[in-house]
Formats: sequence, structure tokens, C-alpha cells
Amino acid sequence: MDVAWRGSDSSALYLRSGLVIRKLDIIHGMDPMGVTGATIARMNEHDADCANIDVIGIGAGVVSRVR
Repeated sequence: MDVAWRGSDSSALYLRSGLVIRKLDIIHGMDPMGVTGATIARMNEHDADCANIDVIGIGAGVVSRVR
């Protein structure tokens, strides 16, 4: 998960299974807690074991909530 909030950037959520990477969501304009909810929902939907979240900047708040 690469987390963005304001401006022209978007948050990007990808699923990796082995060597295969698949785009799940591109989220624009959602605040960090909304991104947290979307991340947890997708993790549950795909029975994910873990999440790799870019912790620099805005992603730090998402990491704190997902833990």
C-alpha cells in the first residue's frame, strides 16, 4: 500500500501472491482513516496474512491503525 491523501496523488493497493502482483484499488482523495478501512477490508476479503504499507509520511498513521 502506497498511501496518499491530498493533491494529485492517489493511494495504491496491490495484492501479491508468490511472484504475481495484481492491482486491487487506486483511491483518490480519501483521508488516512478511510484508506485504513479500505486496506483492512481488502485484507479480509483476500484472507491476507500481512500488509506492506509505506510508512513514510501519511502512511505512518495507516500503519498504526492497521496494527
